[in-house]
Amino acid sequence: MDKLKYLELKNYVVDKMAASKSKLHDWGHVKRVKDNALKIVKVLNFQKEVDKNLLKAICLLHDLTFVDYRPGIITYFLEPFYIKKQVVKVFSRIEVNQKDQDIIVEAVVNHPFSMPFKKLHKSGNVYTKILQDADTIDYFSQERQAKIVKAKAKIWFYKFKKFLADKVFGYGRSNLARYLNYPEIAGFFY
Repeated sequence: MDKLKYLELKNYVVDKMAASKSKLHDWGHVKRVKDNALKIVKVLNFQKEVDKNLLKAICLLHDLTFVDYRPGIITYFLEPFYIKKQVVKVFSRIEVNQKDQDIIVEAVVNHPFSMPFKKLHKSGNVYTKILQDADTIDYFSQERQAKIVKAKAKIWFYKFKKFLADKVFGYGRSNLARYLNYPEIAGFFY
């Protein structure tokens, strides 16, 4: 993906994520996921295997679900279906070549469920694995934990998550490698 196409997608996502219905899935989250993904590429020395503009675009697109859907248990389990619908809408507005579309769709559809289900994509493409790991790493971030505390007063689902948050975050940071496609990167975070 060339830089101009990436910037076009980035501008689209920045605009859309401003309307996110989730305090945890906002512009800050997608930016942290993108930064985590780039760090993973560097740590694993994947600079030659990965198109960085495509990877960054995938990271920015991965949670567009929350522009149209509120967080909750139904959204959580239906996210793969919702996100596919979202990125197809993006492709109807922004022309992306078919090869890149296929990679994007595979990655965003398969990124959920590493935590707590350990549904990893070890046989998937490198973009899918990096996105899933970058998202999982942010799942246990200090920024996310602080947002849960702040959001808990307003959203029932987050109240439930806060109830378990301290234990989950501590466990997750200590056992991060168990939830990653590339467990060897765990030591470079937290």
